[in-house]
Amino acid sequence: MVSGSFLSANVLPKYEILEGRDDEQAILCADMADLTPFRRIRALRDFGDVKAGDIGGFVQGDKALSHEGNCWIYDDAKVYSTGQIKGSAQIRNGSFLYRGIIEGDSVVRGYAKCDDVHISGRTTLWMGQGWKYPMVYGKAHDVEGWIPRTVDEPPVNRPLWRRVLGL
Repeated sequence: MVSGSFLSANVLPKYEILEGRDDEQAILCADMADLTPFRRIRALRDFGDVKAGDIGGFVQGDKALSHEGNCWIYDDAKVYSTGQIKGSAQIRNGSFLYRGIIEGDSVVRGYAKCDDVHISGRTTLWMGQGWKYPMVYGKAHDVEGWIPRTVDEPPVNRPLWRRVLGL
């Protein structure tokens, strides 16, 4: 299924959303109330470091990833709800974006859980597995707000990322 919501008239589609019941192509998010299935994406053309045929991360819909620029969802990263990846932004590894925008040349990697954010410019957010706090490179505002309020709260109830990063 070629995605079309984020597609302008003069831009060729750069990815398709894979259909199927295979666990590699569709999974349910068990840690959120939203049970809309995630689907893997596959590149339709070369751009940036992505080649036609490369398998990307997971999306819940065709508004998650722009067809313009070099943006991409890598590895097992997930973008869902109203999350959007634009420009040359990247989300990698096991990170996820629930609501918000990652754009510009920003990179979110590791195991970052982003909710209600706007990350832009040349910002890199990196959260290692088991880390208490993320590492933020580039110009960032309100870094203190990125620290979980309490470590004991379960992840599903803890709004980890509620700050704006960027220039």
